[in-house]
Amino acid sequence: MDVKQLLSHIRALRKDWQANDAQWKEFVNYSAKLCLAESAQVFEKDSDAELWMPKVTEPDEGVLDVHAEGVSSNLLNGLFSRTLANQFAVQLPEPNYSQILVAIKLVAEIPTILLLKLPADLKPRLSEMVLRAQLLADICADNATLPAELQPAQQMKGERLVEVLDLLVEVFEAKRFTSAVYALVNGLVAREESIEQIAFGWREDAYVKLKALSHADRVERKTETMKLMEAALEESADQHQSVWCSEFANPNPQDLLLIDKAHQQLRTHLGAKTIFSFCLEDSKGESVAALSLYSYSGSFDEDTLHILHFVSGLLLPRLQELYLKEANLWVRSKAVVYQAASQFFGKDYVWIKLIAFLVTVFVLWAIFGKLSHRIEGVAQLTTDSTQVISAPFDGYLRDVDVTSGDLVDKGARLAQLDINEIMLQSSEVEADIQRFQAEADKARAAFSLIDAEIAMARKAQMEAKLQRISFYLEQASLKAPFGGIIVEGQRKDLLGAPKRKGELIFKIARIEGMYLSIEVPEEDAHFIQVGDRGEFSFISQPDLEIGFEITNMLPIAQVKGQAGAKFSLKAKFDQAPEDWWRPGMTGVAKVDKGDKNALWVLGHKAYNKLELMFWW
Repeated sequence: MDVKQLLSHIRALRKDWQANDAQWKEFVNYSAKLCLAESAQVFEKDSDAELWMPKVTEPDEGVLDVHAEGVSSNLLNGLFSRTLANQFAVQLPEPNYSQILVAIKLVAEIPTILLLKLPADLKPRLSEMVLRAQLLADICADNATLPAELQPAQQMKGERLVEVLDLLVEVFEAKRFTSAVYALVNGLVAREESIEQIAFGWREDAYVKLKALSHADRVERKTETMKLMEAALEESADQHQSVWCSEFANPNPQDLLLIDKAHQQLRTHLGAKTIFSFCLEDSKGESVAALSLYSYSGSFDEDTLHILHFVSGLLLPRLQELYLKEANLWVRSKAVVYQAASQFFGKDYVWIKLIAFLVTVFVLWAIFGKLSHRIEGVAQLTTDSTQVISAPFDGYLRDVDVTSGDLVDKGARLAQLDINEIMLQSSEVEADIQRFQAEADKARAAFSLIDAEIAMARKAQMEAKLQRISFYLEQASLKAPFGGIIVEGQRKDLLGAPKRKGELIFKIARIEGMYLSIEVPEEDAHFIQVGDRGEFSFISQPDLEIGFEITNMLPIAQVKGQAGAKFSLKAKFDQAPEDWWRPGMTGVAKVDKGDKNALWVLGHKAYNKLELMFWW
C-alpha cells in the first residue's frame, strides 16, 4: 500500500466510522502504517473488572500481542495511567524490552488507548510519530457519545484533517521537486484561512535557499525581500527551533533566548502582523528545510501550527527523493556519501559496524601489509657422538645400574651380566687342561712322542678356550666408554631380561656437538636454502627462542604416515649447548624467509590446495 492509498483509506474510514470489529482492525493496521510502527493494538478499559482489554482479538501480522512481546502488566498499566493523564506516553527501550512503546489516548466515551510498537531506530523521529498518532486520535470518535459542546469542535477538526490528507495526495502526485513544493505552499494557504503567505526554503550546503513562495510564479533571490525571507528561514534552521515573531502572544511559547533578529527585520519590512518559522529535520536530526508562515492581519492558532508541522514532516521524505532525483551528479554523490557515512559512523548497529570495520582493516592490511614468512617444522636435538653398548655373550642381565636419561662418567658400570654359567664353563675347561697335561706326562714317560704332542695340542686348545671365557668374564660388567648420557635403555625393561650376543642394551651419547634435525613439509621445502636462519623453541620451554642456521638439507623426501612427505634439514645453533640440553629433546623450529605480502603468506597454501582440487 503506497501513501496515496493509505491516506485515501484513512479518509474513507473517518467518514464512515461504525465502530465494528472490522473497522477497529482497519484502524489498527492503518495507524501502524502511518506511524511506521511494527504493530499496533487498541485497548479499552473494562469498568467492571478494571482491566485493559484489546479491541482486536483476531491474530494478525500488524496486531500487537503484548503477551507474546513480553510486555509485563505492570509496565502496561503504568504506561496507560500516564497516557490518561497526559494524552500520550512513551516507554523507551530498557534492559527487559528493546522496542519503543507509544500510547495515545483516543477520543471516546470509554477510556480507549492506541498502543504502537516502534523499532528502536525511529527514536530520533519519535516526536513526529507521536504527532502522527495524535492526529488520528479522533478518527474513531462517535459524536453521539460525545458531550454536545465538543461535537462541533470535533467535527471541525476532522474536516480540517481530511483537507490536509487531500493535500498530501496532491503533493505525492507531483513528479518534480518544484511542482511539489509549490503544491505544498499554495495548498496550505488555500486550506488555512489564517495563513496569507508561505515561504519554503531548502538547505543547500551551508545555506537555506528560498525555493517557493505562495502566490508567486518564480523567486527573485536578488531582491531585498527575498534576501530577508532567506535570512529568516536560515535563522530557524540554524537554531533547529521554531521562531515566533508577532505582536500577538505566542500560543505555544518557545525559549525566550532564541535569536529572532532576521524575523524582526522581515516583519518590519513586510508590515506583517505575525511570522512563524519552523525547520524540518530528517531522521538523523539534520535540518533539511524550513517554512515561514506570514499573516498580515492576525495570528495563528495552535492546531494550525500542529497540522502544518505534521504535514510538512510527513512530506519531507518525498521532497528529498524528488530533490535528489533532479539534482546534478555532484549533489547526488555527496548525498549518497553522506548517507553512507552517517549510517557507518552512527550509533545504530554498533557491533555490526565494529565487526565490519575490523574486517575492512584486516582486508586492507592483508592486501597492502607485510607479514613475516616463516616455515615451521618439527625439530629434535641430535648428536653424532653416540655409541651402542651391546651384549658380549648370550645371557641375562643380573644388575642394571642406570636408566635412560642418566648422566654417567667414563668407566662407570652400567649393568652386570650373570656369569654363573661362564664360571662353570671355566671350571670345566681348567679340569680339561689338567687332564690333557696328565696325558701328555704319561705319554712322555712311555716314550710315546706322538701321543704326548696330541695331548699338548688339546691342552693348548683348552687354554685358548679358557682365555675366551676370561675375556667374557671381563666383559660381563658393562661400563661407559666415555662420559655422557644414556639416551636409550630403561632399567625396568632390562633387569633380568635375556640378551643374545650383539643385541643392543644401551645407547650412550656425549653432550657435545649437538645439532638440530628438522623435518619440514614437502610444500615448503622448495623455499629453504642452505644458510637460512631461524629460531627454535623447546616444547618444555616455549618462551626460550634459540637461533640456528641451516647447514645441510637431505635431497630425498621421506614419507611418514599420514603426515605426507617430509624433508630433513640439519642446522647448527648460534650458541653452545647448555647443561640441561639432552639429545632427543623436541620442539618447534621456524625458518625465517623475510617479509612478504600478508595475503600471500596467509593464503598461498589454501590457494595451492584449491588449484590442485580443481585441476582438470
